[in-house]
Amino acid sequence: MPLYIPDAEEVEAMRPPKPTRGMLVVSMDADINSSDWAKRTWDLPPYKSPEFMAMFPDLDAFRHTKHYQNAVEQGLILDDEWVADHVESAE
Repeated sequence: MPLYIPDAEEVEAMRPPKPTRGMLVVSMDADINSSDWAKRTWDLPPYKSPEFMAMFPDLDAFRHTKHYQNAVEQGLILDDEWVADHVESAE
């Protein structure tokens, strides 16, 4: 099956309207409570483990994610160290 590529008019028609004065704009991921459910649970290997580092070699970038921020809020990570030995393995 050939790949369909929309033309410029179709792309423009798919865009949501730009906010106008007085229009409420909601950011669904503005905070941990409104973020995607997948960002609110820790489903990754333990922080800084070899498996984790293979997935996320740039820790500075990872520290800015909702996943990291929520783990800190839940007490899984304290002082940038993994302290959640109570987290169950996926195995």
